[in-house]
Amino acid sequence: MMKKFFLSTVFALLLIVSMNAQDGSFKGGVHIGIPMGDSDVFSSFAAGVDISYIFNSGEEFEYGIASGFTNFFGKTDKIITLGGPFIEIEYDDVNYIPLAATAQYALSENFSFGLDLGYAFFTSDSGGGDSGGLYYNPKVTWGASEKFDLVLSYRAMKVDSINISALTLGASFKF
Repeated sequence: MMKKFFLSTVFALLLIVSMNAQDGSFKGGVHIGIPMGDSDVFSSFAAGVDISYIFNSGEEFEYGIASGFTNFFGKTDKIITLGGPFIEIEYDDVNYIPLAATAQYALSENFSFGLDLGYAFFTSDSGGGDSGGLYYNPKVTWGASEKFDLVLSYRAMKVDSINISALTLGASFKF
């Protein structure tokens, strides 16, 4: 039910974007992060790319659609056994592609607060049989220039009771 709601919402936003394509602008970026929550068990580093199509609604508010790709790099753990050798556990990479609605409100000329909300699809086999889950990404942005922003965010994908998340720092470029 939740999956259908988010997919319907994203489809509606895509339709709006296609009807108003001449009024918006593209943003693209990169991010790196520290896995948090359940993610730090299997990963020690996250990185990815972002893309969004944004509409301005007045001076302070913008909205649109967002997507991208985030990879949680699998780590290797060594476990000490009693009286025996180490056991090495190698975790696979986990990655996903989000499809979300995005909104951002300018708190001042250089600072803004935003949120991406939608659904993320696993692109790796490490999804545990699930195809994806709820995606949310609250963020704070510092506008370093007219064409460049620095973005601090908490990216998370919720699948059942598992939270795949990271605290990320990124750069966003306006086209």
